[in-house]
Amino acid sequence: MSKNSKQRRLNKIQKKNSRLKEKKEILQSRYNKIADIYFDESGNTGANLLDLSQPIFALGSCDFTERECEKLLVPLLSRGASEIKFVNLKRRASGQNKIIDLLQNKLVTPRRVMFSVLNKKL
Repeated sequence: MSKNSKQRRLNKIQKKNSRLKEKKEILQSRYNKIADIYFDESGNTGANLLDLSQPIFALGSCDFTERECEKLLVPLLSRGASEIKFVNLKRRASGQNKIIDLLQNKLVTPRRVMFSVLNKKL
């Protein structure tokens, strides 16, 4: 092997190793990033746990990136609304269809959405 060929080969290997190292560092930084975790509840009656008008308590959480959340939730926002409320969406057929579309999205899977439902009477 000529001297130039050997040097080109070594340069190529060094570039490849450098790219692999960069990829590994990027993956490691993503892995080490602390996630924001949010929960939402329904049926929380505070200290009045036996409130007959709210016998069920539900707690839910999901694991989506910020970009995925935008993709899922922006279609549900009403004009002028700063927050998505189920009570508003359920009133009209168009809102109900938006909810169905959200729940049928390929991102919404049992691994990414968790919930617990408790009967407070038991």
